[in-house]
Amino acid sequence: MLDFGYAVLRAVVGRCLHGAGLHRSLGLHHDNAENDGNLADDLLEPFRPAVDRLVLRIVAEAAPMDQQARRRLAEVADWPVAMGGEWVRLRTAVARVALSLRTVVEGGPARLEG
Repeated sequence: MLDFGYAVLRAVVGRCLHGAGLHRSLGLHHDNAENDGNLADDLLEPFRPAVDRLVLRIVAEAAPMDQQARRRLAEVADWPVAMGGEWVRLRTAVARVALSLRTVVEGGPARLEG
């Protein structure tokens, strides 16, 4: 379940990076020539706990890894997360971080939103 949830999260991060005009393979800390998602892997790290919490809920319900569990895991992008004193959807938080990273890369303030 964790693998599936992280794959969903990685796809969300990849889309947000693309939307911000960043290339998902050019990582900051992850640096593997065979990995086409180094930057996506960097940016998904702070959001892993959302997937972890959702998997814990599913496991606590003794639910199997079936179509319904996959559907619930795919909805992690809409989970609320705290960001800057407000609650936003995870996908919104990721998009804000990606846009602030682009600002940093372009020479703006060296501070990621979050």
